[in-house]
Amino acid sequence: MLYVYATALVLAGAVYLLLQTGKRDPRMPKGPATIPILGNAHQLPLTGLYKQLRTWAKQYGGVYTLKVGSANIVVLCDRKAIQKLMYDTPDYNPRRMF
Repeated sequence: MLYVYATALVLAGAVYLLLQTGKRDPRMPKGPATIPILGNAHQLPLTGLYKQLRTWAKQYGGVYTLKVGSANIVVLCDRKAIQKLMYDTPDYNPRRMF
């Protein structure tokens, strides 16, 4: 009987973690609504990506977040935000390799 409870607990934990994948962290900038597991991947067009990014920039502002699977993508469409990142942020190094 203990194995049944342990298995149920493990399965519940796995389902919870699976559903959390694709959710945006509340500390990140706002962005389009996400769905579990995929995040925003289903909303990214195969062609004309720039047009969709500009549409979201008009809706959410110059800085917004996309979630693709477990990856966070911060999109900067505002010159002031880009300048602030490039010149006013000491931790940012454009030559740093990832």
